[in-house]
Amino acid sequence: MPTPQNHPPSKIPPWLLALLWRLLRIYLLLCLLVTLFQRHLLYHPEVLTPSQVDIQAHAQQLERWRNPAGQPIGMKRLSPRQPAKGQILVTYGNENSAIDCASYADDLQSLGAFDVFILEYPGYEDRPANQPKPACSTPPTKPFPCSPPTSPRISSANPSAPV
Repeated sequence: MPTPQNHPPSKIPPWLLALLWRLLRIYLLLCLLVTLFQRHLLYHPEVLTPSQVDIQAHAQQLERWRNPAGQPIGMKRLSPRQPAKGQILVTYGNENSAIDCASYADDLQSLGAFDVFILEYPGYEDRPANQPKPACSTPPTKPFPCSPPTSPRISSANPSAPV
């Protein structure tokens, strides 16, 4: 029967151990810095005055979209051909504002006579970031109390496709 051989424990050279400790300290310092400054990595939208918003909106042929309480909740562009075939609600992302999305209204209205409503997120342009109550302050009498006069319909490019 073979006898087990005693292997001496492998020794890590001291210079390699010192290098690993330095790298670990640098890594932990970087993690701490990212933790402390991560809020600076977030997007903070540009805040404008109501008159600046109105000037920029007018240049893009947009007008204010207001809720029943009279508060601005976005922009709208009604179809030049009335009655409109329908309404389209646009929500957006990627660091835009409602005015920056005017090209969406251009493209959508080139397809047909649609009223385009662009929702503005709280904290963007001149909307306050923290609202003490919802923008729609009236009790709901229909499913979407701030919706356009007639509720928007969701449709597909393919009429036979399920929606």
